[in-house]
Amino acid sequence: MTDTTLNTAARFNLRKFFNDAADFWAIALAASVPWSTSVTSFLTAFWGIAFLFTLDRASVRETVRRPQAYVVLGFVALALLSVLWSEAPTWVERFKGVGPFAKLVLIVLVFIQFSRSRRGWWVLLAFLVSCTVVLIVSYATVIFGDGRLGGRTTYYGVPVKDYISQNGQFVLCAVGLLAFAYQRGCVSAYGQAAALIALALAFLFNVFYIQTSRTALVVLPVLCIVFALTRLRAVHAAAVIGSIIVLAGAVWMSSSTVRNRVMLTFNEASAYSAHSTDRSSTAERLEFWRKSVAIVQDAPILGHGAGSIPTTFARLAKGEGLGGIVAHNAHNQTFNIAIQLGIIGVIMLFAMWITHGLLFRGESLVAWIGLAVVTQNVVGGLFNNHLFDFVHAWIYILGVGVCGGMLMQSPAPGKELEA
Repeated sequence: MTDTTLNTAARFNLRKFFNDAADFWAIALAASVPWSTSVTSFLTAFWGIAFLFTLDRASVRETVRRPQAYVVLGFVALALLSVLWSEAPTWVERFKGVGPFAKLVLIVLVFIQFSRSRRGWWVLLAFLVSCTVVLIVSYATVIFGDGRLGGRTTYYGVPVKDYISQNGQFVLCAVGLLAFAYQRGCVSAYGQAAALIALALAFLFNVFYIQTSRTALVVLPVLCIVFALTRLRAVHAAAVIGSIIVLAGAVWMSSSTVRNRVMLTFNEASAYSAHSTDRSSTAERLEFWRKSVAIVQDAPILGHGAGSIPTTFARLAKGEGLGGIVAHNAHNQTFNIAIQLGIIGVIMLFAMWITHGLLFRGESLVAWIGLAVVTQNVVGGLFNNHLFDFVHAWIYILGVGVCGGMLMQSPAPGKELEA
């Protein structure tokens, strides 16, 4: 062999090594998300190092010219530029406020990786398996213990993280499994469909009867309706929506957990007053949203700049009750963006959601999982800051990035990409 041939072979082997390493760390990262913030951060560093050695100009150029990528980059660029007019008192706080926006760049990097990799399904499966283990541990703590893992967790039936994150993960797994079960049923693989439905119901039973978040109670029916309207014929869609109504009534009658959560929300909302000393989660959200409207009105076009939320809320804090709370999070994704980046930022946020949603218009399971992730983020963003919360941010980054990348690539000869 000539030296040129040997050098080419060496470069090929090195590129393959880093491609395999990047895939491995992405799979491990997805598996870590339901369990540990620190482990996820640790694995992100390893993934990033391996990924950088796989980059080439052609794949970067091909990806960044897509609207799903350049809208994200424009959104992040606007946040970075906003430090120039930010009302945060120090530059450290301003750039710290850019951090959650900058993390969204990872979506573009994941697009690049999985528009070339054939291991996208491994990442999705790793997340599902990891969530299934959390589910098993959750049931084990309830059946064999006091519902708390070693007494270290705060919430009943929640072995790690918090109940909002756990519910979000379980709901996403359930709707993905039900969609897959529908596909298997369509090809008469009834045994596989039954097994998938059983696992999906195990996730949903945990949500309804063990630990319930109000966000999940809104997100789940929306996801089911979106699936029915986008994936089924009109007659079947009507049947599914009717079934949702019947099942919702059955859950309401049989689950004291759901009833208590919903009734508590209405009671907290009816008792809300800015001067109240009752710091219930519902009352706090209503107060934060009331103040957010006033804050946005002060700088409606470009906002108050990255990292400005605590400063702007502090100016409106009065008294000892709810009105005196200085919020660091408006508990609404649109308000969080509007306060910092104004209406321009909100337009960028919705443009990102829309372009990502349109990427998943196909009828494949990959497309449905991607659409479910986007829908969950949009609906959950009505009540939380999910795009910037650690777990939900990673769900969005990996869900949109992996599924989007898989749909951006061309199927290998003889293989069907869109299962």
